[in-house]
Amino acid sequence: MNKNQIRLVIANDLRGRAHVDRFRQKQDLAEKFNIDAGDVHNQIHQMMDLGQVVSLNEHEIRLSVDGERFYFSGKTEKISEFFKENWPHITSNTIAILALLISIFLKR
Repeated sequence: MNKNQIRLVIANDLRGRAHVDRFRQKQDLAEKFNIDAGDVHNQIHQMMDLGQVVSLNEHEIRLSVDGERFYFSGKTEKISEFFKENWPHITSNTIAILALLISIFLKR
């Protein structure tokens, strides 16, 4: 399995659960899907670095709101979230392109 498939398996396992014992989850997923436990461990830590999984304490983890949105949202939800987060950049770049086009057109 590649890393995206492993992450999706982890997200599906964490979905809808308040918290999961991370050590038990690694073993369960490794046995259930015939994945190396080290790969599961690495992907959980990478998902934690990305903010998709959060650690409640030393032993328990859960899927974050960002993780839920990333793995289980539809296209329209992802697009609207993208515009909601990036509207200042989109607006400023649009204004810059319009200004560039106007200056080129007026130079002629």
